[in-house]
Amino acid sequence: GMAGRGEVSRAEEVLRSAYAAAERSCGAASPAALGYDDELAVVLANAGRLAEAEPLFRRALNSRRKALGPWHEDTLRSEHNLAVLLDNSGQREEAERAYREVHRGRCEVLGETHPKTVEATYNLAMFLAGPRQGCEAEAVELLGEAQRGLQAHFGYNDARTTACAKRLSELRLGRRDA
Repeated sequence: GMAGRGEVSRAEEVLRSAYAAAERSCGAASPAALGYDDELAVVLANAGRLAEAEPLFRRALNSRRKALGPWHEDTLRSEHNLAVLLDNSGQREEAERAYREVHRGRCEVLGETHPKTVEATYNLAMFLAGPRQGCEAEAVELLGEAQRGLQAHFGYNDARTTACAKRLSELRLGRRDA
């Protein structure tokens, strides 16, 4: 409704001026400026303004890659944000690459059992388990891995844990019928 739109434009205004100030005082590649860039992109994406959010996500990601390296947590968070946006806007090939990169980076840097890695495993698994992905065997393997990790870190009642279990049983049933 109107209230929601008003809040978005207020948030947008605040973030745009904060970004401009950070850019002036610290430079466009400063962590402060990049943080505002990313936050603004999230605000726009959540408001359904994907086409406007995409270049901001890309700018934040590219700047973070340069400034912090490809597997820094801030870089990987930017990459995750872009993956979700690409997925939601139907750019599935590039979304898959981004989900895989986040997963690979977190496995390398944090180890396979770290909560953030488990979340990346879940995100990649759910993406691969989606319609028309043609990656069922890999999806089943990753869903199992994600489910075990989510249970260990977040419990059996976590929404993602139950989503994993549900998707796994759907894939297994589907495969039996096939």
